[in-house]
Amino acid sequence: MTSPLPLLDQRRTIVLNVDGEPLEWVRFLRFVDAPDGVACWIWRGARQKQGYGSFGVGAKVVRAHRFAYEQCVGPIPRHLVIDHLCRNRACVNPLHLEPVTNRENIIRGTGWAGRHARKAHCPRGHEYDFVDAQGRRRCTPCTRSYMRARWERLKPPQPVTCRNGHPLALYRYISKSGESKCRACCTNRQRRYLAKR
Repeated sequence: MTSPLPLLDQRRTIVLNVDGEPLEWVRFLRFVDAPDGVACWIWRGARQKQGYGSFGVGAKVVRAHRFAYEQCVGPIPRHLVIDHLCRNRACVNPLHLEPVTNRENIIRGTGWAGRHARKAHCPRGHEYDFVDAQGRRRCTPCTRSYMRARWERLKPPQPVTCRNGHPLALYRYISKSGESKCRACCTNRQRRYLAKR
């Protein structure tokens, strides 16, 4: 980014030389505590709850850092927001401001989303190596162990006894068709069939 400070001096001259125009930039500078061109320019005027400065331009109230950027650098593209590179919301120094997308601004920030976006490893220490269908970052070992535990939790429980109360641990067998059967029930059924003959 080119230095806006030479342009700042030109703007100041332009604003002062035009007759009939409100001297908004001069009025703006009254609320700025600027020790030098590199350090933060602290806004001493009204502030919003979030800590951003407010400045009245005509009948409109605008954010002070946006006004400073537009005056010194140029217009802000409609789809971009201003990011404070110094992380000081009261700063209006154009050198500390950069237009970025809202997503980039959130990721660079110190909030919940920004902190988690910078993480490279899961809570168990595995590296995130893929993104699931919902857009969440995952690691393969944790996903496998979760799916295994989920299957164990959701699979149908194995019966302990057959319908007639025989313990399947003693009498279970697998038939030729692959079904799990109770040997005692099959033996009783066969005996009843032979007794009818």
